Formats: sequence, structure tokens, C-alpha cells
Amino acid sequence: MKGFIVRLAFASSFLFCVAGLMAQRPMERLDRSVVAQQVSGGVYINWRITSDEWYNTSYRLYRDGALIHETGLTGASNFLDVTGASTSTYTVTTVKGGVESAHSVVGSVNTKGYIEIPMRDLKALGKDSSYYLNDATAADLDGDGQMEIIIKRLNRNWSTANTNYTFFEAYKLDGTFLWAIDVGPNITMDVEINIAAFDFDGDGKAEVFMRTSDNTVFGDGKSVGDRDGDGVTNYRYSIGGDGFMNAGPEYLSLIDGETGAELDWVYFIARGQSTDWGDDYGHRANKFFFGAPYLDGVKPSIFIGRGIYTQTKMATYDVVNKKLVPRWTWTSSGDYSGQGNHNYVVADVDGDGCDEIVWGSMCVDHNGQGLYTTALGHGDAMHVGDFDPYLKGVEVFACNEVHFGSNLREGATGKILMRHITPSDCGRCCAGNISNDFKGAEIWAGGIGASATDRIKINHFGVAENFTLYWDGDLLKEICDHRNFNKVTGVGYGQISKFINYGNIETLLAADAYSCNHSKGTPCLQADLIGDWREEVIWWRTDSMALRLYMTPYPTQQRIYTLLHDHQYRQAICWQMCAYNQPPHPSFYLGDEFPTPIPAKSTNGKLVWKGASARWNTSATNWMEGDDAAGLIAGTASQVPFANGRQVLLDTRGENRTLELQGPLSPSLLMVSGTADYTLSGSGSLTGAMRMDKLGAGILTLDGQHTYIGATDVWEGVLWMNGSLAASPVIVRRHAEYGGTGISCAGITTEYNASVVVGGPGVADSMTVHGVLSLVEGARLVLDLSDEPTYPEDTTLQLTGKTNDFLKVDTLDVQPKSVICVNKLNEKVLPGDYLIGQAAYIQGDLAQVKFGGLLGSLASLVYDEASDLLFLRIKGLRQAMKVEWSGSVDGNWDVSQSSNWLKEGLDDVFVSGDSVYFTSSGINRSITINDSLLVGHMDINSGLNYTFGGSGVLSGPMKLSISGGCTVDITNRNSFSGSTTVDNSHLIMKYAPSTTANGGIGTSNSSLTSLVLKDSASLTVTTASEICNRGLTLVGSKGGIINQSNTLYWYGAIAGTSLTKVGTGALHLSGRNTGLSQTVLKEGSIKLASSDAVFAGVGNKVTLVGGTLDAHAAETDYLTSQFAIDVPRGASATFIAPPRCEINGALTGSGTLNWVCDYLRASINGDWSGFIGTVNVTPNSAYDNISSSNVLIMNNSAGMPQGTLHLTSGITLCYRNNWENNGTTTIKLGMLTGTS
Repeated sequence: MKGFIVRLAFASSFLFCVAGLMAQRPMERLDRSVVAQQVSGGVYINWRITSDEWYNTSYRLYRDGALIHETGLTGASNFLDVTGASTSTYTVTTVKGGVESAHSVVGSVNTKGYIEIPMRDLKALGKDSSYYLNDATAADLDGDGQMEIIIKRLNRNWSTANTNYTFFEAYKLDGTFLWAIDVGPNITMDVEINIAAFDFDGDGKAEVFMRTSDNTVFGDGKSVGDRDGDGVTNYRYSIGGDGFMNAGPEYLSLIDGETGAELDWVYFIARGQSTDWGDDYGHRANKFFFGAPYLDGVKPSIFIGRGIYTQTKMATYDVVNKKLVPRWTWTSSGDYSGQGNHNYVVADVDGDGCDEIVWGSMCVDHNGQGLYTTALGHGDAMHVGDFDPYLKGVEVFACNEVHFGSNLREGATGKILMRHITPSDCGRCCAGNISNDFKGAEIWAGGIGASATDRIKINHFGVAENFTLYWDGDLLKEICDHRNFNKVTGVGYGQISKFINYGNIETLLAADAYSCNHSKGTPCLQADLIGDWREEVIWWRTDSMALRLYMTPYPTQQRIYTLLHDHQYRQAICWQMCAYNQPPHPSFYLGDEFPTPIPAKSTNGKLVWKGASARWNTSATNWMEGDDAAGLIAGTASQVPFANGRQVLLDTRGENRTLELQGPLSPSLLMVSGTADYTLSGSGSLTGAMRMDKLGAGILTLDGQHTYIGATDVWEGVLWMNGSLAASPVIVRRHAEYGGTGISCAGITTEYNASVVVGGPGVADSMTVHGVLSLVEGARLVLDLSDEPTYPEDTTLQLTGKTNDFLKVDTLDVQPKSVICVNKLNEKVLPGDYLIGQAAYIQGDLAQVKFGGLLGSLASLVYDEASDLLFLRIKGLRQAMKVEWSGSVDGNWDVSQSSNWLKEGLDDVFVSGDSVYFTSSGINRSITINDSLLVGHMDINSGLNYTFGGSGVLSGPMKLSISGGCTVDITNRNSFSGSTTVDNSHLIMKYAPSTTANGGIGTSNSSLTSLVLKDSASLTVTTASEICNRGLTLVGSKGGIINQSNTLYWYGAIAGTSLTKVGTGALHLSGRNTGLSQTVLKEGSIKLASSDAVFAGVGNKVTLVGGTLDAHAAETDYLTSQFAIDVPRGASATFIAPPRCEINGALTGSGTLNWVCDYLRASINGDWSGFIGTVNVTPNSAYDNISSSNVLIMNNSAGMPQGTLHLTSGITLCYRNNWENNGTTTIKLGMLTGTS
């Protein structure tokens, strides 16, 4: 796990994480939760499917005791009862293996569309009327299998005199009051008053934890009192800003979830001084976060964090016997400082089974060490989920206010996948699969939208950047927001909408209940609390005396287990309340292209392998009950024998990981999960209706002969099958691998980027598939290939002495863009026909198959129908095409050698003539050009920076395009002749192209289109006194920038909208640039080095913000200057006037212009009447050898009636009379000052 910028060592203590303990998690034991509501077509009923019932379970629905519906093993858990009435009652039973369970708790018909949860009357308890309901969290507090609600009842009066403090109150969903905690006088600032709940010890009842202080009163009525003994319990005198505490003790309290009583406490992360956190009034010191990550993959731990803007500190604790035991602490430094957002996420970003802390622009690993930082700084919003299902792992989409814009990055590495730069703070962003019109999920922020897969910026989707949720019956998410927001009251009304297309939004729910948190419009809570897998939303009743829990009225055909059993989603319910609330996202992707979620990584309902011995039979006590959450967490679970029909789990808890199967074994489910590698062998076999799920990054090797008939589903990691599967269809999911030397008798189907590896890796062998092997788009058939083309000499296809992998299959189904991927056993694969398989039937077009691993070679598949033989034909180098830089090997760019490129998503080499693309996905971005490279086209579109150098050159007619906000530094000379376009990015060259030498962007070319700077693009040449003969065009309202700290001679023509000069160096211009609208000089100098340049080197107008414009050309020439001069308000700049010149341009603005005048016939003919600033006139001491002749010659009577003219010593103001300076007229001046 390498950091994206640098992996630093931080001060950590109590580091208890044990390598290898990365296992499945016990999840809450939830009830059936039958929900019935009256809808227009009858009564709509739905109920919960727990993760252990997702397979092999049918449900029966009863109305008033009579059976009315059965789902079967694949049906969704809902039903529209068209004959149901408001008086009907409903129960549900399960049917497993033909055995029906007892009936669930009765569900009565709801006629409102929401459940109202009444609140206790605080006024009756003597409190004032200024309380209102706010954020909530949920957990099973009393162990009854139902989620309870903890609601924040906020009082925002931070005055010292106020004694009405904020409450946390716990309720059952029927409104039963459980307990209340009075936070006391010292827990202030509304969004930072937070509470969290999670079952840490597995006893079925969640513990609660929060930040407390002196005089916090717990649910049992006991007060903290003056715990620190300083005689003070109210520190509100120290409040700064809007409720930010700057004094007083702070504690982390562990609380009994059933009673609200404090169980244990420790001091919270110390506040210290406010200035330690970046301000002097307490705002930055008062940023708090809470969570329950599985840091070791086995049990949940308490997480607390403080600070996001400058300093960040974190601490974690285990709960042991209801006490807080320190685990590790973390303090930011270097690039990890100032990276926090107003929210954070707990997620297993790197697939190791343990949770990481995704903290804004950085990530802290499960062991308390920095995993990576992007150094993009603070932002307001963030989302983590599998937004790009075509890319392995989860992604992070966030917005930033330090480095303005939004970014999509890999969750595991921090690699930037897409970045959009905005002109100012990008305050919000959103992500979710809201449309089938784009691949993957949609992401939107800062005025643009994009597919998280294609990452092509398009119009914003026209929906709120707020919450997304699963509400109606399809697999798309809807938008949860508010409407009719009132700035005075700070509330709106909750609303759920469906995105149809841009500008077309359908309202699904308009709630009669208030939203939270002012303009953010968030609900009190969004979570899958009741019923099936769709989410519920809680808003608050307008009188603040009840919560309203809204549930979906829409039927669905999707059978999905409760989202609460997805590890990432459940964590999100714990942290959702913190700071600027963000919606929960599951760890998996849901969409029409991938409609089935990965099975929950849970121990629930399973026997968990302990493996004191290696024997798997029905007598050895090698298993633990997965429902014994307390025993699994504490490590005290009893060991029991296996029984046929049970679900079983092999994870990293197993001590023996090479299992000896003894006898026929018939579990209903075999789940192999985690990072541990397992081997199943022995004389026994897996039989019956069992199915297998392979989860996690580990490798499972399956030997022996097996007859089970359920699916073998490879979701993650690798399954090597070296025996036989007589009846189990194999499914290889996205990014997973299945292979080996065995026989698969019921076919193999694949998903995108699935790999079917013939014979296993690295050695030539064979695989047999009966039925259909179906390779979909992006799926890979992986073959080991030597450098010896082969053809069998006998018809029996005996493969003794084979040198290449061989696939024998009944039907090979190849869909367009499926992949044959070659693993070379030798350094090279020579041209020729390679026998790779035998197929009785071929489905699909072999010409549409792609090839990987051949690195520049041209290949095709050849099928001989007479013999059923399939050959891979290699013909030599492929044709030039589009390739993308990966930099996965190193930074070398050469011809047909280094496999640093991707061709159609597969590793390849550069071939002469290729069009090359550099994106944010490049790993090595310091690139060494080693050969003379003939490039078709070169495109750099990245939010990250690239450097190009080396002894080689880029040649040919290629065009170079740079965009995406990146910086490109070219340190070598190149010979390509095409144009260069820089769009909102930065080009740095060591050498400029001239008539005598090539530069970083190739040859000299006088065409105005040979170099284009667009929309604030900038150019810098780092070598002093370089000459550039390129033509230059500036495009867009902001044009382009030349940033020089040394001298640059620009002899090429310039045209377009606006050229801005920054940097302390000098830019010499020599052309008559009448096609240039304006030049803006901000710093350094511009030298007009010829008579053409004096005429219009800066175009039609120059805006002088700072620096010096030197127009002093040869004194022997008679010159004309046509450009206007503008000096904006607050600006101060210098103009060195030319000699023997008719200065015809107008002067405007209100700043200060330091006019250095010449003694030789420089006449001011332009209109200065609109200038209202100051002109300081000084003699040109650098050029003047006749000091008595320093004159400011006015040649019009309009004068400068609104400005101030200041003449220094030695300056003469006169009016022109032909060529003499003795004319007589009235010159209007606003004010004349000086010593002349």
C-alpha cells in the first residue's frame, strides 16, 4: 500500500493491529420488519431480507393468517395486495430446505405514507420553546432486532445565561421514549454536537459514544459534574464566533445504548490553543468526527477525529468489557496537514478486509499510518463508493475549496482519475447512479457532470448536489433534497425526485416535513431502516414535536439483501450525522449492467472455520457459530462440528488453511473470503445443492471431484480449480480470476474484466470446459505462450510435451471487445500460428476480439472448422493506432520495447505512428524519450503534471494538445512540425523553437496557428535569452499568459484576444501585432524592440497593471505608436516613451502611470481626456544625453482634464508647433504638480 505522494511515519501509540486478522464481520441480527402501507392499487407490503437469507430462502406472505404470495428462491421481498384493506394484517415466514419458519411480527397497514415518531414535550419539563429537531442516527439499542433512533434536539442559544442545552434522545420507531442525554453547557456549535452508536462487543445491543464535558447529564440522570475539579462547570465565557468553545474539559464517553448511562470515559483529543488549529477564535479547533471502523477486520473500534483545516488529530479505542482501551493515535504533518473535509468516510478502500479513514483529500490506513494524500486540501463534501464498476475497487469523489474544483480518485491509491478546476470554491458535489444513459455512476459538481467511467465532462445534470438514495423500484438512485427553502426560517420541505434527463425531473415525494441544516437541505437521517432494501428518509414535523419516517410506496423486482448488512453502508449510518451530513453509499455498484450486488461479507448464519485441525468432516470441532458475535469479537467462541445444510465460511480466522475434505459434504453455501489463501483437497467432495461464493483478495485452490449443483461464483480474488465441477455453473465476476487445469462441466460465464486463466499462470497446461465459455466485452481468456508456434501431428490432440496453453471447450462464445491475453513464457513471441484450443462451436465474430500481452504485435484468431482447432496467428508489428500512457513499468518512452502503454485498455508498447494520450491515470509522469519517435498525435489531458525529456526526440507532423489544468515541462529539443495548443494548462519549455534551433514544441513555424494559448493557458521558457519565431494565437476571453523570470525574445507574430505578461523577466516583442486585441502587463517588463513593435507590438491596447513597458527603440527611426494605454484603478506601472514618435493611442484608467519621456520629438497625439489617475513624468536618464531637452509634448488641446499631471525636475511641458515645441494653446489639466 504505497502512498500517492509519500508515505510518512507518524507519531502513533498503542498499535495493536495484528496482521492476518482480516475476516468477515458479524452484522446486526435484524428482524423481518414487515411494512404494509395503503397505496392507490391496494396494500403494498415489503419486508427485509437479511444477508444470510439471500440464497436458498423463499418467503411466504400471509394476510390475516391466509397465504397470499410466495416469492420462490429468487423473487423480491414485496407484493402488491390488490384486495388488501386498511384493517388487514400481514406476516411473513421463510422456507428453507422445505421447512417453514414461525411467523414474523405482524405488520399493520399504514395509511399515511410515513411513520410518525412522537417526541417528548420539553416545555412540560420546564424547557423553553427554542428547541428544534435536527440530525439523527440509528442502531439496535435494546437487542430486539429493530433499529432505534437517536435524535438531536438542538438549542442554538450559546449565551452564558441560557440553561436550555441541547439533548440527544433515544426512541423506538413506535415512539417509545428510551432515554435522553443533556449535553450540558460546554458542548456547542450545532453541526459539531454529534453522537454515534454501534455494537462494539457483539452482545446485540449497541453502545453509544460522544464528546461530553462538565455537567453533561446522562440517560440515568447522573451528571458529569466538575469532573476535572477546577471549580468551574460552565465555560461559555470562552465562546468565540458562532458557538465555538475555547476552554473547558472534553471527554469521550462510552454509554449504554439501552439506558443512556455512562459506562466509561477518557479525555478527548486535547484542544490545546485555538491557534494550534489555525485561527484565534476556536472554529478550526472545534471540528469533530466519530465512527466505528473495523481496524483489524474482526471487531469494530471507536474512532474520533479533530481538525480539518490545518492540523488533524485522530484516536482510536477498542471496547473491552465495556471499557475504552487505547489502540492508536495519529497526528498530521507535511502534505497530510490541512486535508480534511467537513465530512469523512469509513471504508475498506484497499480490499484488505480492514477499514481505512478517508479524510477529505487524504487517507489513513487501518493501522494508523498515512496511506496517501493528494494534497488537494480542504473541501466541503465527499462521496465514496464503487462509482466506476469497470475499475477495480472504490472511488472517491470530492470537491475542494483550497485547490478549487472537484476530483475523482482511486480509493486505494489516491490516483487522480479526473479533475475539474473551478474559478473559486467548489462548495458541493454529488455522486450516484441516477441514469442509464451513461456508464457507471454519475458525478456532478462545479457546473459540470460526468460519467465516473468515461469521465468526459458534460453539462451538469441539473439536479441538487445533495443526497442520493434508492427509493423507487429500479436500480437507479433518486435525489433527496428539499424545496421551498426559506432563508429566514432556515428550513425547507423534504423532497425526493427522479432524474429523467437534463432539465426533466420528476417529483416522487413532496414531504410535509422540514429539512435540516439550513441551505444544505439534508434529512435528519437517510438509511435502510425497515422493509426491503430501499431506503427510508426521516424529516421533522413542522412543530418539532415528531419525526416523520417516509418509506417507499413503489414495488420492485429486485431481490437485494438489506443495505445494513453491507459493511460500508452500515458504517455510513454511524458517521452520517457528523458535521456536513453526506449520504450513505454501499461498497458495491448497482445498475442495469451489473444488477447483482456482491454478497455481504458477514458471519451471520454461518459456521466459521477455526481449523484447529485440517479435517473437514461432520465430527471434527473445527467451526465456530457465526451468530456468536460476542465470542467471535472476544476470541472466545466455542468450536462445534460441521452439519450438512449449514452455510460455512472460510476467512482469515482459520488456523489451518489447507483443508482435507473427508466424505461427501453438503453445505448450503461455501463462502471463502478475505486475504488468506486456502486449499481444499482430500478424498471427500462437495455435493448437493451447495453454491460457492469466492470473496476477498485471497486465492482458493480447489482440488478433487465435486458434484454440487449450485453456482460457483467468483466475485473477488482467484479460484484455481484443478479437479472437476460436474454440475456447477461458474460465474466469474468483474476483476476476478478463475483458472486451473480442471474440468468445468456446466459452462463458464463472465463479466467485464473477468479473467479465465487456462491451466494456471506461468506454465503451459490445459483446461476443459463443457458447455459454453462466454467471454463478454472486457473479459479475458489468459494463455501462456512460448516462442514456438505449434501444430499437432496426430488427431487425438495428445498434449505431451506441449509448450503452449490449450483450451478444450464445447462452445466458445466471444462477444465484441472480449480479450485474448497472452502471458509470454519467453522474451519474445515469434510470428506464426499458435494452437491454443479446440472448440466444437464458435459463437461471435472472432475479428472483434482484442489482444493483450503481445506488445505491438498484430494478431488474429483463426478457426479451422474441419478440425475444430483454434489458432492464434501472430503477424508482426501492428498498425499505428490510439494508445494511452500508463507508465506501469517505468518512465521510458521508446519504440516497441517498454510496455508503458494501454491499447484499448490492455498493456502494449508504442509503435511508430501511434497517436498518444496522457491522462490522470498515468503512474510515472516523468517521461524519458529514448528514441526518435514518430507520433501521429499527442494529447495531454490531465489534472496532474507531466515532464518530458531525454536524448530522443518527438518527430513528424504530429500536433500537440495540452489541457485539463496540468503543467507540462519539456526539457529536450524536438523536431515535430505540427501545431501546439494549450488549453487552461501550463507549458514549460527549456528551449524555444527558432529559425536556428528546434525547441521543446518542435520546429519554428511562423503560422499564427502553430501555437495556441487558450483560456488562461500559460507559457514559460526556462533558458535565458531564448529566441522564439513561432506564431502565437490567444483564444478565449482570458487569452494566454507568458510567465518569464528571465529574458525571452519573441520574434513571431501574435494575434487573438489577450496576452498577459507575468513574472519578473523581460519579454521582447518585434512584430506589428495588429491582430492582437490587447496585452496585459502585470509584472516584469515588455520591450518593444522594433518600429513594428512600437506601432502595435502589444496589439491594439495595453493594460498596465504593473511592471514596465519599454518602447524606446532606435533614436534614428521615425516611429508611430497606435496602441491605447489603460491603467486600472490601484495599478502602478511605467511606460518608457519612444523617441521621434507620433504617440496616437488614448490613455484611460484611474491608476498611476510613470511616464518616462524622451527628448526627441515624441508627440502625444492621443486622447487623454478620459484618464482620471496620475501621470508622473520623469526624464529618461538611461538614454538622455541632452538633459535640457526632456519635454512632454502635447499635440492636442483635449489635455487631461480629470487627471493629475506631476512633472519632476527637468521636465518641460509644451505644445507642438509643426516640428517645434513652441505652440500656443490651452491644455486642460485636472491638477498640475511637481517641481518643473
